Amino acid sequence: MAKFRVSQDADYIMGHLRYGHREGIIEADSLEDAKKKVEQEGHTDFLDLIVDDYSVEDVNYGSNEFEYEEMESEEYEGRDITNEN
Repeated sequence: MAKFRVSQDADYIMGHLRYGHREGIIEADSLEDAKKKVEQEGHTDFLDLIVDDYSVEDVNYGSNEFEYEEMESEEYEGRDITNEN
């Protein structure tokens, strides 16, 4: 049996972002060099924002189309909603 990733864009989401952090990979000759690049030279634009905690109060999907993508068995990592009790 095939598995499909199903997605639908939201028109809007209302809520609160509570906690987050930045992270990324920097090339440096040593730990001291990495600290200098980040803390003194400001090499932080490439860092990704990761949201750790949030709350959603309302969401609206409107009439946005569902999108379907067939998955290879080894790449499936999502929740299978068809097998829930």
